[in-house]
Amino acid sequence: MYLMLFICILSIQNSFKAQTFVFAQLNGSPNLNLSGWNLNGNAYVGDTPGDPGNTPNELILTNASGNKIGGVFCSSPIKPSICSK
Repeated sequence: MYLMLFICILSIQNSFKAQTFVFAQLNGSPNLNLSGWNLNGNAYVGDTPGDPGNTPNELILTNASGNKIGGVFCSSPIKPSICSK
């Protein structure tokens, strides 16, 4: 029974396709470059503990307190015609 389940999962897994076109990405060193991106809500660029240094190079969507939300969106529209899958 387990062998049959494993074979079914394996055959389903091999049929999945993924998009390979990168239409936008966040990067920058030592500072995060946000040109072409819109932040909303409580989102901001700052520093989180646990990484070396205290450079504000991380995108933080919200503080760890209260019921706040934040988001980041690419400011350019996505063209579905460029997607390969």
